Amino acid sequence: MPKGKKPEGTESISGYFRKIFAEKPELLKGRSNEEVLALWAADHGGKPANDRVKQNLSNVKSLMREKGRKKKRKAEAVEAAVANGTKPVVRKA
Repeated sequence: MPKGKKPEGTESISGYFRKIFAEKPELLKGRSNEEVLALWAADHGGKPANDRVKQNLSNVKSLMREKGRKKKRKAEAVEAAVANGTKPVVRKA
């Protein structure tokens, strides 16, 4: 059964984690999610994160890491092409 729209001013779980990782990109580098989950608990009245929240955190972290790698690879390709004097060839993902 489809869910209704969220009320104004509420944020999705993944939106919350995207905001956290945008504010503190160093959290993307670490392997542990303890600090991020502590922020979640603090912002949600001490309520511990359930499996759905943890899975969402893992998915957002993975996607943001992947996007960071793609940007770096694209920048390197353009830089190498400019150094060679050729037109950069960049494939879209």
